[in-house]
Amino acid sequence: MTDDREQMAYSSQEELDRDIGVNNSRNGKKQFQFRLTERDYALFKFLLDQKFASLEALFFKFFDSRKNLTDALPKNLAVARQRLGILKRAGMIHTEKVYSEAKSLYLLSRSGWKALRNRYPDIVWGPPVLSVDFRNYEHDVRTTLIRIALERSHKAVKWYAERRIRMQGFKVKGVYGSLPESIVPDGIFLTAKGERIAVELEVSVRKKSRFKFKISEYEALICRDSPLIHKVLFVAASDAVGKDLAEIIGKRAGFLLETYLHFRGRLYAGTDDQQSEIPADNAEEDV
Repeated sequence: MTDDREQMAYSSQEELDRDIGVNNSRNGKKQFQFRLTERDYALFKFLLDQKFASLEALFFKFFDSRKNLTDALPKNLAVARQRLGILKRAGMIHTEKVYSEAKSLYLLSRSGWKALRNRYPDIVWGPPVLSVDFRNYEHDVRTTLIRIALERSHKAVKWYAERRIRMQGFKVKGVYGSLPESIVPDGIFLTAKGERIAVELEVSVRKKSRFKFKISEYEALICRDSPLIHKVLFVAASDAVGKDLAEIIGKRAGFLLETYLHFRGRLYAGTDDQQSEIPADNAEEDV
Protein backbone atom coordinates (compact mmCIF):
# COMPACT_ATOMS: atom_id res chain seq x y z
CA MET A 1 0.00 0.00 0.00
CA THR A 2 1.45 3.33 -1.04
CA ASP A 3 1.40 6.74 0.65
CA ASP A 4 -0.58 9.33 -1.32
CA ARG A 5 -0.95 12.22 1.09
CA GLU A 6 -2.90 15.16 -0.25
CA GLN A 7 -1.27 18.55 -0.21
CA MET A 8 -4.35 20.80 -0.36
CA ALA A 9 -7.93 20.92 0.81
CA TYR A 10 -10.72 20.82 -1.75
CA SER A 11 -11.22 24.25 -3.31
CA SER A 12 -14.79 23.70 -4.46
CA GLN A 13 -17.78 21.40 -4.06
CA GLU A 14 -17.29 20.30 -7.67
CA GLU A 15 -13.73 19.14 -6.91
CA LEU A 16 -14.96 17.27 -3.85
CA ASP A 17 -17.75 15.65 -5.88
CA ARG A 18 -15.27 14.44 -8.50
CA ASP A 19 -13.10 12.76 -5.85
CA ILE A 20 -15.95 10.86 -4.23
CA GLY A 21 -17.60 10.10 -7.53
CA VAL A 22 -20.82 12.10 -7.18
CA ASN A 23 -22.68 12.36 -10.47
CA ASN A 24 -25.87 14.19 -11.32
CA SER A 25 -28.64 11.90 -12.52
CA ARG A 26 -31.28 12.86 -15.06
CA ASN A 27 -33.75 13.94 -12.39
CA GLY A 28 -31.18 16.29 -10.86
CA LYS A 29 -30.44 14.21 -7.77
CA LYS A 30 -26.85 13.38 -6.89
CA GLN A 31 -25.80 9.76 -7.11
CA PHE A 32 -22.99 8.61 -4.84
CA GLN A 33 -20.16 6.58 -6.37
CA PHE A 34 -17.07 5.94 -4.30
CA ARG A 35 -13.42 5.17 -5.07
CA LEU A 36 -11.01 3.99 -2.37
CA THR A 37 -7.33 4.94 -2.44
CA GLU A 38 -4.36 2.95 -1.13
CA ARG A 39 -4.17 5.39 1.77
CA ASP A 40 -7.78 4.59 2.63
CA TYR A 41 -6.96 0.88 2.86
CA ALA A 42 -3.93 1.63 5.05
CA LEU A 43 -6.17 3.75 7.28
CA PHE A 44 -8.69 0.88 7.57
CA LYS A 45 -5.90 -1.51 8.61
CA PHE A 46 -4.71 1.02 11.18
CA LEU A 47 -8.21 1.30 12.69
CA LEU A 48 -8.52 -2.49 12.71
CA ASP A 49 -5.28 -2.69 14.69
CA GLN A 50 -5.79 0.20 17.09
CA LYS A 51 -9.59 -0.18 17.55
CA PHE A 52 -10.19 3.56 17.09
CA ALA A 53 -8.29 6.77 16.48
CA SER A 54 -8.76 10.48 16.96
CA LEU A 55 -8.68 13.07 14.20
CA GLU A 56 -5.22 14.25 15.23
CA ALA A 57 -3.83 10.70 15.34
CA LEU A 58 -5.07 9.99 11.82
CA PHE A 59 -3.71 13.35 10.66
CA PHE A 60 -0.24 12.59 12.00
CA LYS A 61 -0.27 9.08 10.55
CA PHE A 62 -1.79 9.65 7.09
CA PHE A 63 -2.25 13.33 6.22
CA ASP A 64 0.70 15.28 7.64
CA SER A 65 2.62 16.65 4.65
CA ARG A 66 4.64 19.25 6.59
CA LYS A 67 8.37 19.16 5.83
CA ASN A 68 9.23 20.03 9.42
CA LEU A 69 7.32 19.10 12.58
CA THR A 70 7.93 22.61 13.89
CA ASP A 71 5.86 24.07 11.04
CA ALA A 72 2.37 25.23 11.91
CA LEU A 73 -0.40 22.67 11.69
CA PRO A 74 -2.87 23.10 8.81
CA LYS A 75 -5.87 25.16 9.80
CA ASN A 76 -8.59 22.93 11.26
CA LEU A 77 -6.85 19.91 9.65
CA ALA A 78 -9.11 20.48 6.65
CA VAL A 79 -7.78 17.74 4.34
CA ALA A 80 -7.99 15.06 7.03
CA ARG A 81 -11.49 16.16 8.06
CA GLN A 82 -12.73 16.16 4.48
CA ARG A 83 -11.38 12.74 3.59
CA LEU A 84 -12.63 11.18 6.81
CA GLY A 85 -15.99 12.78 6.14
CA ILE A 86 -16.04 11.18 2.69
CA LEU A 87 -15.20 7.77 4.16
CA LYS A 88 -17.93 8.19 6.76
CA ARG A 89 -20.47 9.23 4.13
CA ALA A 90 -19.56 6.13 2.13
CA GLY A 91 -20.15 3.97 5.23
CA MET A 92 -16.51 2.83 5.46
CA ILE A 93 -15.96 4.30 8.95
CA HIS A 94 -18.15 5.68 11.69
CA THR A 95 -17.67 7.99 14.66
CA GLU A 96 -18.33 7.88 18.36
CA LYS A 97 -18.44 10.93 20.61
CA VAL A 98 -16.09 11.60 23.52
CA TYR A 99 -18.26 14.03 25.43
CA SER A 100 -15.65 14.77 28.09
CA GLU A 101 -13.35 16.18 25.40
CA ALA A 102 -15.87 17.43 22.81
CA LYS A 103 -14.39 15.32 20.03
CA SER A 104 -15.20 12.30 17.91
CA LEU A 105 -13.30 9.07 17.50
CA TYR A 106 -13.15 7.18 14.22
CA LEU A 107 -13.78 3.45 14.00
CA LEU A 108 -13.77 0.96 11.12
CA SER A 109 -17.28 -0.06 10.04
CA ARG A 110 -18.32 -3.50 8.83
CA SER A 111 -18.41 -2.15 5.28
CA GLY A 112 -14.89 -0.76 5.59
CA TRP A 113 -13.71 -4.06 7.05
CA LYS A 114 -15.27 -5.96 4.13
CA ALA A 115 -13.63 -3.62 1.63
CA LEU A 116 -10.24 -4.19 3.27
CA ARG A 117 -10.75 -7.94 3.41
CA ASN A 118 -11.73 -8.07 -0.26
CA ARG A 119 -8.68 -6.06 -1.37
CA TYR A 120 -6.08 -7.39 1.09
CA PRO A 121 -7.38 -10.64 2.65
CA ASP A 122 -3.96 -11.62 4.00
CA ILE A 123 -3.71 -8.64 6.37
CA VAL A 124 -7.20 -8.91 7.88
CA TRP A 125 -6.65 -10.90 11.06
CA GLY A 126 -9.94 -10.32 12.87
CA PRO A 127 -13.24 -8.39 13.01
CA PRO A 128 -13.44 -4.63 13.63
CA VAL A 129 -14.23 -3.06 16.99
CA LEU A 130 -17.56 -1.27 16.56
CA SER A 131 -17.65 0.74 19.79
CA VAL A 132 -15.13 2.32 22.16
CA ASP A 133 -14.40 0.79 25.55
CA PHE A 134 -13.88 3.99 27.51
CA ARG A 135 -12.44 2.10 30.49
CA ASN A 136 -9.20 1.85 28.50
CA TYR A 137 -9.59 5.07 26.54
CA GLU A 138 -6.58 7.04 27.84
CA HIS A 139 -4.30 4.03 27.59
CA ASP A 140 -5.41 3.24 24.02
CA VAL A 141 -5.02 6.86 22.88
CA ARG A 142 -1.46 7.02 24.21
CA THR A 143 -0.50 3.64 22.76
CA THR A 144 -1.66 4.80 19.33
CA LEU A 145 0.44 7.98 19.51
CA ILE A 146 3.49 5.96 20.59
CA ARG A 147 3.02 3.69 17.57
CA ILE A 148 2.73 6.66 15.21
CA ALA A 149 5.85 8.31 16.64
CA LEU A 150 7.86 5.09 16.28
CA GLU A 151 6.68 4.52 12.72
CA ARG A 152 7.26 8.11 11.62
CA SER A 153 10.83 7.99 12.95
CA HIS A 154 11.32 4.70 11.04
CA LYS A 155 12.25 2.84 14.21
CA ALA A 156 9.23 0.56 13.70
CA VAL A 157 8.83 -1.00 10.26
CA LYS A 158 6.03 -3.37 11.24
CA TRP A 159 3.59 -3.30 14.15
CA TYR A 160 1.70 -6.11 15.86
CA ALA A 161 -1.20 -4.61 17.81
CA GLU A 162 -2.15 -5.65 21.33
CA ARG A 163 -5.61 -6.74 20.20
CA ARG A 164 -4.15 -8.99 17.52
CA ILE A 165 -1.68 -10.50 20.00
CA ARG A 166 -4.50 -11.13 22.47
CA MET A 167 -6.58 -12.89 19.81
CA GLN A 168 -3.88 -14.81 17.97
CA GLY A 169 -0.88 -14.92 20.25
CA PHE A 170 2.57 -14.12 18.90
CA LYS A 171 4.81 -16.64 17.20
CA VAL A 172 7.81 -16.31 14.91
CA LYS A 173 8.67 -18.81 12.20
CA GLY A 174 11.81 -20.71 13.14
CA VAL A 175 11.70 -19.61 16.78
CA TYR A 176 10.55 -22.03 19.45
CA GLY A 177 7.61 -21.16 21.70
CA SER A 178 5.16 -18.29 22.00
CA LEU A 179 4.31 -15.55 24.46
CA PRO A 180 3.09 -16.87 27.83
CA GLU A 181 -0.51 -16.01 28.69
CA SER A 182 0.73 -13.72 31.46
CA ILE A 183 2.33 -11.40 28.88
CA VAL A 184 0.23 -9.33 26.47
CA PRO A 185 2.26 -6.26 25.46
CA ASP A 186 0.62 -3.10 24.17
CA GLY A 187 2.35 -3.79 20.87
CA ILE A 188 5.34 -5.52 19.33
CA PHE A 189 7.27 -3.81 16.58
CA LEU A 190 9.88 -5.03 14.15
CA THR A 191 12.93 -2.84 13.51
CA ALA A 192 14.87 -2.48 10.28
CA LYS A 193 17.55 -4.71 11.85
CA GLY A 194 15.00 -7.46 12.43
CA GLU A 195 14.72 -6.99 16.19
CA ARG A 196 11.38 -7.70 17.84
CA ILE A 197 10.66 -5.14 20.55
CA ALA A 198 7.69 -5.36 22.91
CA VAL A 199 6.09 -2.11 24.06
CA GLU A 200 4.67 -1.74 27.56
CA LEU A 201 2.91 1.53 28.41
CA GLU A 202 2.61 1.97 32.15
CA VAL A 203 0.07 4.63 33.06
CA SER A 204 -0.30 4.30 36.83
CA VAL A 205 1.88 3.45 39.79
CA ARG A 206 1.65 -0.23 40.73
CA LYS A 207 3.11 -2.41 43.39
CA LYS A 208 6.76 -2.93 42.58
CA SER A 209 6.22 -6.68 42.84
CA ARG A 210 3.96 -6.51 39.73
CA PHE A 211 6.61 -4.66 37.75
CA LYS A 212 9.26 -7.14 38.89
CA PHE A 213 7.11 -10.11 37.86
CA LYS A 214 6.49 -8.68 34.38
CA ILE A 215 10.18 -7.91 33.89
CA SER A 216 11.20 -11.41 35.00
CA GLU A 217 8.74 -12.95 32.51
CA TYR A 218 10.24 -10.89 29.69
CA GLU A 219 13.76 -11.65 30.85
CA ALA A 220 13.09 -15.35 30.37
CA LEU A 221 12.11 -14.67 26.75
CA ILE A 222 15.05 -12.35 26.02
CA CYS A 223 17.71 -14.67 27.43
CA ARG A 224 16.90 -17.60 25.13
CA ASP A 225 19.45 -18.69 22.52
CA SER A 226 16.85 -17.88 19.87
CA PRO A 227 14.75 -15.14 21.56
CA LEU A 228 11.13 -14.55 20.69
CA ILE A 229 11.51 -10.98 21.96
CA HIS A 230 14.85 -9.18 21.70
CA LYS A 231 14.06 -6.12 23.80
CA VAL A 232 11.28 -4.51 25.84
CA LEU A 233 10.48 -0.81 25.68
CA PHE A 234 8.75 0.46 28.82
CA VAL A 235 7.01 3.81 28.40
CA ALA A 236 6.20 5.70 31.59
CA ALA A 237 3.21 8.02 31.55
CA SER A 238 4.36 9.91 34.67
CA ASP A 239 7.54 10.71 36.59
CA ALA A 240 6.44 8.52 39.48
CA VAL A 241 5.98 5.48 37.24
CA GLY A 242 9.27 6.21 35.49
CA LYS A 243 11.12 6.40 38.79
CA ASP A 244 9.81 3.02 39.94
CA LEU A 245 10.60 1.37 36.60
CA ALA A 246 14.11 2.86 36.47
CA GLU A 247 14.82 1.50 39.93
CA ILE A 248 13.68 -2.03 39.01
CA ILE A 249 15.15 -2.19 35.51
CA GLY A 250 18.51 -0.81 36.53
CA LYS A 251 21.17 -1.93 34.04
CA ARG A 252 19.37 -5.08 32.87
CA ALA A 253 20.25 -5.91 29.28
CA GLY A 254 17.40 -5.78 26.76
CA PHE A 255 15.23 -3.28 28.65
CA LEU A 256 14.61 0.28 27.49
CA LEU A 257 12.82 3.05 29.36
CA GLU A 258 11.31 6.21 27.89
CA THR A 259 8.63 8.71 28.82
CA TYR A 260 5.31 9.12 27.05
CA LEU A 261 6.06 12.83 26.64
CA HIS A 262 9.14 11.93 24.61
CA PHE A 263 6.97 10.24 21.97
CA ARG A 264 4.23 12.82 22.15
CA GLY A 265 6.80 15.55 21.64
CA ARG A 266 7.81 13.99 18.33
CA LEU A 267 4.31 14.71 17.03
CA TYR A 268 3.43 17.88 18.91
CA ALA A 269 6.87 19.39 18.33
CA GLY A 270 8.10 21.99 20.79
CA THR A 271 5.57 21.31 23.54
CA ASP A 272 5.18 18.97 26.48
CA ASP A 273 1.64 20.17 27.10
CA GLN A 274 -0.83 17.30 27.55
CA GLN A 275 -3.60 19.29 25.88
CA SER A 276 -4.07 18.86 22.14
CA GLU A 277 -3.04 21.79 19.94
CA ILE A 278 -5.67 20.74 17.42
CA PRO A 279 -9.23 22.13 17.52
CA ALA A 280 -11.88 19.79 18.92
CA ASP A 281 -13.45 17.54 16.33
CA ASN A 282 -17.09 17.98 15.44
CA ALA A 283 -18.93 15.14 13.76
CA GLU A 284 -21.46 17.60 12.41
CA GLU A 285 -18.75 19.01 10.13
CA ASP A 286 -18.34 15.68 8.32
CA VAL A 287 -18.91 16.00 4.58
